Amino acid sequence: MNDGFLTLWIVTIAIILLVTGWSVQVGAGRHWPQLAAAAVACLLLQTLGGSFEAGSVHIDIKASAVFVMLGALAAMRMQRLIESSAYLLVGTLLTGMIWGSLQMMYSADPVFYLIHPRWDAPIAGGMLAAAFSVRPGQQFAVLAFGAACAEVIHALLSGGAYLAAIGSLAWWDGFWLAFATARISGLSFAAVRSATVRVGTLLWGRRRGGQSE
Repeated sequence: MNDGFLTLWIVTIAIILLVTGWSVQVGAGRHWPQLAAAAVACLLLQTLGGSFEAGSVHIDIKASAVFVMLGALAAMRMQRLIESSAYLLVGTLLTGMIWGSLQMMYSADPVFYLIHPRWDAPIAGGMLAAAFSVRPGQQFAVLAFGAACAEVIHALLSGGAYLAAIGSLAWWDGFWLAFATARISGLSFAAVRSATVRVGTLLWGRRRGGQSE
């Protein structure tokens, strides 16, 4: 699959869910018009970028990725989620380290994998983000910075042989796959928890009813 096709596929599914009333489950809530405007801005900024070196690590970063990370921080601040920044920072670093390490492992020997050599690491990152938080805004922020951190970790582990391409089409594929995984995992956790509470309440009610008789 060519770079960018996975992003197009996931975004298309997200748009269909948004227009059919599933905006809360997708994670957009009532702010999907603003998100549509942000998506247009990302497309325009994708053509802009720069490169720099940090020691032996070569980093190529697109303006669209910077825009998304700044937007994630702004959204968290507006939603008053900034008080959990230390916790989310730990989650971001852990997600980035595991994501980048898996990428490095699969690039060295892409034989042992679960689903796809290029998909396993983002899926693992998405599941980690869901484990750290079930809130879409927090998951988005963790994965935006975690995906950037993963590229740097990959470049570090490769000794500078790998170019950390933050904001490339392949990077966007990994980011959106991770976010989709986080949303599906978060919704699944919530459904299981709700079902467990309902079953427990039902069993407790029957037990109380039997004792009163």
